[in-house]
Amino acid sequence: YDQSVPKPNGYLAHPIGEWPLRYNELVDYIEALAAGSDRVIVEKHGKTYEGRDLYAIIIGLPEYIADIETIREKTARLASANLNSSVELDALLADLPATAWMGYGIHGDEVSGVDGAVQLAYQLAAGTDSATMHLLRNVVVIIDPTQNPDGRERYMSMLLTYRSHVPNYDREAQQHGGVWPWGRGNHYLFDMNRDWVVVTQPETEGRLSTLLKWNPQFMVDGHEMGSSDNFLFSPPRQPVNYNTPQSVFKWWEVVSRDQAQAFDKRGWPYYVKEWHEHWYPGYGSSWLTFSGGIGILYEQAGVDGSMVRQPNGYVLTYHEAVNHQFTSSLANLHTLANNRTEILRDYYNTRRDIIRQGEKSGLTYLFAPIKDDL
Repeated sequence: YDQSVPKPNGYLAHPIGEWPLRYNELVDYIEALAAGSDRVIVEKHGKTYEGRDLYAIIIGLPEYIADIETIREKTARLASANLNSSVELDALLADLPATAWMGYGIHGDEVSGVDGAVQLAYQLAAGTDSATMHLLRNVVVIIDPTQNPDGRERYMSMLLTYRSHVPNYDREAQQHGGVWPWGRGNHYLFDMNRDWVVVTQPETEGRLSTLLKWNPQFMVDGHEMGSSDNFLFSPPRQPVNYNTPQSVFKWWEVVSRDQAQAFDKRGWPYYVKEWHEHWYPGYGSSWLTFSGGIGILYEQAGVDGSMVRQPNGYVLTYHEAVNHQFTSSLANLHTLANNRTEILRDYYNTRRDIIRQGEKSGLTYLFAPIKDDL
């Protein structure tokens, strides 16, 4: 690692994986990271109802960051699917890095992904190993570290309130779940993982402004589930929404295989499909998929900051939960880096097909302005 790049633990009250970080710690760290690394830009893309800024951490090679607008404009040309020839497409793909958007914690009481996002940001900003450098040569990474800071802070206050000095391993204990209204929703208790189509919340508007500005070809949506489970990731089970592009099915399998190998290497349990559905278009992992990219879902067994004893007797720690999120993210980014040209080409062709189908349909949708008086 580049020792001049700030380390997360220097800005957090607890080492990563010991206890969930708070919003102010996150902001302090990512601002220090941007100031201390020429691989990092931090942008604000919105503000919550409670006044917390929403951030995008953009990470790439120093030469990419120095010329980031050119990369963004070239990616926009790719997304337009309106190039004049295959020769022009080949020229564009020759040196264009792929773009990945990595989002965590849209449900504020699903906490491990945010800490994993911070570790990921440090790895990409400071890592000097060959694997990290290969990734950065092929991918510009945009990290949305906490999509729902209002809900997370509400839930973190509960975890501190009900926390005991002696850890309680019982997953049914109140310190592992808090009380209503918990932290799933934002300030108005809105489940923002149902808001990607209707776009009623400022957090959603901010995320979409970043996505539409950068046109990523790959998206991770990091979640948590019940503490008695282990780890779920894509592909989803059938039936899958019939608007899903065929190229996405192929890449789901490739990404899943690589992620499974990363877990197998460490002896971690996991599964795919089962209850993971891909029908409703308003999920985060769905939004990019229907726009021509590859959307991936994670579900990590929730630990809520300490540790729980699972039904089989295994004690799952928060540190391990964070590590699962971090390892998954790295594995997926390496899949994108290793298949950059083919994924970019599929993205272009899929976007072109979507546009042509839309033009052929002749459909126009009008939304009349009406009073919100239902």
